[in-house]
Amino acid sequence: MRTSSKTIDKRFILRSTKDCKLLSAPVLNTLHSSLGSFGAKTLCYGLSQPSCKLNLLDIRLNKISNEGANFIMQTLAIKDVILETLIISSCGITKNFGLQEMIKSNTSIQMLDISNNSIGEESGILIIESLNFNKSIQYMDTRMCKISSETELGIQEKIKKNKQSKMSYPKTKNCKNFKKTYDEEFESLEKHFM
Repeated sequence: MRTSSKTIDKRFILRSTKDCKLLSAPVLNTLHSSLGSFGAKTLCYGLSQPSCKLNLLDIRLNKISNEGANFIMQTLAIKDVILETLIISSCGITKNFGLQEMIKSNTSIQMLDISNNSIGEESGILIIESLNFNKSIQYMDTRMCKISSETELGIQEKIKKNKQSKMSYPKTKNCKNFKKTYDEEFESLEKHFM
């Protein structure tokens, strides 16, 4: 399903994720749809539903900011989500946004595009460290993320090892402090659906 070049109404997102109509297709492309952090949170609610069949989520060019990105990462780290491809390129993400915990915990993501977000060198180094715990990611785009070429090369070397090993490890659930704020946010979102 593609929802491009228009502002997505908050009520549309709430209705669609509640009924899981929006997320029943394998692909959702919201390219440049003014999704925002609330829309990102609402998509996460739908992603966490058992009836969700989505395996590719493309929300590039939506200004979800650090708040929306953090919520997406928490959902992918904590919930059993089958998403295989996540594209969050050019989403206004500027710093550490929970990516490391998601990389450490998630075993379904195979392709991750975080390009054109100013995450910085520190986040790049944390990505390298977290890839020691992840064997599922086969491709990661980190271009124009304000990380050094050495760090980007380090990330790609870890990804290359993943491609060679293609082993999967059980999901770690050691995200307790990460989970607490996520659960509080999720409960407030669920009130919209009751």
